[in-house]
Amino acid sequence: MECAGAPRKPLCASDGRTFTSRCEFLRAKCRDPQVEVSRGPCKETSRCVAEKKYTEQQAKKHAFVPVCNPDGTYSEVQCHIYTGYCWCVTPNGRPISGSSVFNKKPRCQGSKQERNSDRSKTRFSIE
Repeated sequence: MECAGAPRKPLCASDGRTFTSRCEFLRAKCRDPQVEVSRGPCKETSRCVAEKKYTEQQAKKHAFVPVCNPDGTYSEVQCHIYTGYCWCVTPNGRPISGSSVFNKKPRCQGSKQERNSDRSKTRFSIE
């Protein structure tokens, strides 16, 4: 997207950056769809502070967040939104080796053998 002839009207984005035109903002939004237009003018911040804020926001998007059942136990399938991988876990939330798949839901057995194996590992780590 070429922005050379775009009208120059500063625009504040949700990540704290100021863009010189709507065109430049839209170009940035192509790279990061989470960026939105902020209401009001941007507060004057240093480049370092703006970069720090932006990086912190990006880091939050990349963090894995476990999925829990209504009773507080781990969901049998866990997925990392950023990487697209999903895997099966034991009742204690430990990943089951070899169950990871990309962009689809894995088949989890939920067998008693896996659960007993996980419990025995827990007992050894507690003792």
